[in-house]
Amino acid sequence: MTEIVSSKRVAEKFCIPLGYIPVLTKNDTLNWRSWDPVRKWVFSLPMSTTILYIATSMDGRVARADGSLDWLSPYQESGEDFGFAAFEASIDAQIMGRKTYEQVLSMVDEWPHARQRTIVRSSNSVDVRTPNTECTCESASVLLERLGREGFKRIWLVGGPSALSDFWAQGLVDQIELFVVPLVLGEGPRLFQDGFPSNWSLVSAQGYPSGMLHCRYAKVPSFPASGATL
Repeated sequence: MTEIVSSKRVAEKFCIPLGYIPVLTKNDTLNWRSWDPVRKWVFSLPMSTTILYIATSMDGRVARADGSLDWLSPYQESGEDFGFAAFEASIDAQIMGRKTYEQVLSMVDEWPHARQRTIVRSSNSVDVRTPNTECTCESASVLLERLGREGFKRIWLVGGPSALSDFWAQGLVDQIELFVVPLVLGEGPRLFQDGFPSNWSLVSAQGYPSGMLHCRYAKVPSFPASGATL
């Protein structure tokens, strides 16, 4: 799916937040800082979109130092959906690491994600005991390329910073659905690790009576520098 735009404002407000990326032809250049209002740029929607849907504490931590997620229990038991049902219904595949897979298995009696394809990434063998599930050791880029060819459009990235490190390193996270819990854990793994800078655009923000804040972000593409050609 493509859109042809001639306005930087349109590109910033609509194309980028929706995940569109610029398509440059041979000998073409795009200098984002000095947008040429005469030239029209083609933006294309990628085959699949990766979404990180995750909760963090106010100090950016995704778990306690021992890996515990007990601090999320009051919100999970509150009866508030926080938009999860609608989000899950929009997802057709999810990628997670072995530890996350085993942790989810230990918390449920019945696998809650049978409708979606589940891909467990691990360099070791995994005891797959759930429907519509596969195990792979493919790199992040190779896996996403394959899932795109297979027709998967919206892919949920599940897990903590170590499981997602290569997605961050290769710039393969397209959207972030971030839930900030009004709590400071003080210790534990952080969502964002050093060494992977990126720019994001705030698409929407919603607060809940519990104090939870839901922020939706879209990645701002890194355009070629002035004079660069593809």
